Parts: sequence; C-alpha cells; structure tokens
Amino acid sequence: AEYFAKEKLKTKVIGVPKTIDGDLRNEYVETSFGYDSACKVYAEQIGNLSFDAMSARNTYHFCRLMGREASHILLEAALETHPNFV
Repeated sequence: AEYFAKEKLKTKVIGVPKTIDGDLRNEYVETSFGYDSACKVYAEQIGNLSFDAMSARNTYHFCRLMGREASHILLEAALETHPNFV
C-alpha cells in the first residue's frame, strides 16, 4: 500500500485480518476466517472421542489442540462438548 501511494498508482490495498486463534476479536472484527469452522470440527472430534471413551471406562482419553493461542478454540470447543477436564 505504501509503495502504491508513493508511486501515485490508483491500486487500492485492503487488509483482511486473519487468524485461526480468534484473538483478533474486538469492536471492529467480530470473527476471523477459519475460527468458526475450526471450532466446529474440534467440537465434533471431541464429541466423537467422548462417545468412544464411554465404552472404555478403565482408560483416559486426551485431546490436545495446537496453535499459537489455542485457548480460544479450546474454550469454544469445551463450551460445546462439556468435557470432564480442560
């Protein structure tokens, strides 16, 4: 954008905030691309794991979410699936 302005070109540049972690939420950015779909997929997978865990009562099942700030996705998935521990 700065280059185009310096060269006096008519090209417009638009910045789109993007993060899967959901840590850009504020009064201007309601949600970011990928966050909702990631939460839905993780919640579905955690639900499947919970269903499988009910048949194996003597074992523990763990699910680990990776990412720079996975806590936002983890919290959303936990609110949807109600796990025993977070």
